[in-house]
Amino acid sequence: MDATKWQIPHGEGYREIQNEDSLQYINADLSRTLYVSLITYKNNPRGTTPDAPAPVGPVIEFDVDKYHLKGTKTKPGEVLVIVITFARKDDETFGRQLFADIH
Repeated sequence: MDATKWQIPHGEGYREIQNEDSLQYINADLSRTLYVSLITYKNNPRGTTPDAPAPVGPVIEFDVDKYHLKGTKTKPGEVLVIVITFARKDDETFGRQLFADIH
């Protein structure tokens, strides 16, 4: 995934996993994960460029034993899908700040 237009901060000690269409950063005890996926778009067949979708979120969902802070950010021609997963409710402030720091 080529996210060179984006600044994606992550803490020291996070392991990076690069996939073709996403990046993951996972801390040592697996209690926090940052997942980002990049969607790119160009002119449609009529030659017009679609408007960028409005950014979404962040919203928090709880699933079994983890919290997922989800949202998107946009730049011309790109939508960055962001999911920050954390095990402790106390980490919500961390997740919201990390989301805010991605640009």
